[in-house]
This record gives sequence, C-alpha cells and structure tokens, in this order.
Amino acid sequence: MKQEVTITGNPIVDTHIDYYGNEVGSFTYSDPHSVLVISSKILVSTKHRPFPVNDIFPAQQWEDLKPLQYMVPFIDFLRQEYFEGFEELKKLVDELKGTDDIPYQVAVRFCEYVYKNFNYIKGVTTVETTLDEIWKLKAGVCRFCPYLNRNAADDKNPGKVCKRLYLYR
Repeated sequence: MKQEVTITGNPIVDTHIDYYGNEVGSFTYSDPHSVLVISSKILVSTKHRPFPVNDIFPAQQWEDLKPLQYMVPFIDFLRQEYFEGFEELKKLVDELKGTDDIPYQVAVRFCEYVYKNFNYIKGVTTVETTLDEIWKLKAGVCRFCPYLNRNAADDKNPGKVCKRLYLYR
C-alpha cells in the first residue's frame, strides 16, 4: 500500500520492476562512511486466505511438484543445492511427515519446527549465509520464511535440499 525508505546520505534510488513483479531499488553511496542505515516503513493490508483445497490425492500432489521445479516462478523454492546437514534434515522430515500428508501439511509442520527450534537473532545471518550455516546456528532473521523442498525426504536426491532454509517469526 505504502512504503517509505530512508538511506544514509539520501542517495538517488533507481527502481525497476523485476520478473516477479517486485519493485527493486538500487543505489550508490560513494562518500566514505562507517555506518549505512537503510530504514523501511511499510503500510500493508492483510486479508484472510482460505486453506488450500485438499481434493487431490497426496501422492498426486507430490508428483505435481516435480515439473514446477523447472518453472521460473518456482525455481527459488524448488531448486536444489548441496547441504551437509541433509541426513539430519531427512530424519526430521520423516518424523514430521505422515504417510498420507500433502505437501502443505508437511510445510506447515516444518514451519512450526523452525519457529520452535530456531532463534530470531538480528545480525546473525545475511543474504549470503548458507543453509549449512543456518542449520548449525539454528538462528536467523525475519526476512527468511520457511520453504521445505519437496525432495528433502527423497532418497533419489541425497545431499540436496532447497536453496535456503528460511525463518519465519
């Protein structure tokens, strides 16, 4: 609805709309500085969203995710990268996943696990923090939201999991 951004030194911000429809801003602040503050105040409107309709068999829902991993809007959520903590994560997901659970139910349980077992600690992670680092720290910041890769519990893809482990608080 409304966003107000202030940046140290008031640099000119060039904005554009990215592929996903987000407004993205870039700026350069070349004056020597030891602190850079970017403050963003956002006014949002929220509305209730109904839970997804569950009228497709669970096995079919898991199968339906496979082709999505190659579609641009979903690549960041379903693309895989190496993750040393895969075996620990696989064990956790196996405990959280019931035999007839749909992807949504597993994701919600995983979100609850992250909320209860990870700590919100400002400054501990950055956009460059790896999944391995986050998994070891069991901490992160609020810009991360949990997305569970559909292959996290898939024996055909050991050692690979979603690009990021996101925290949601």
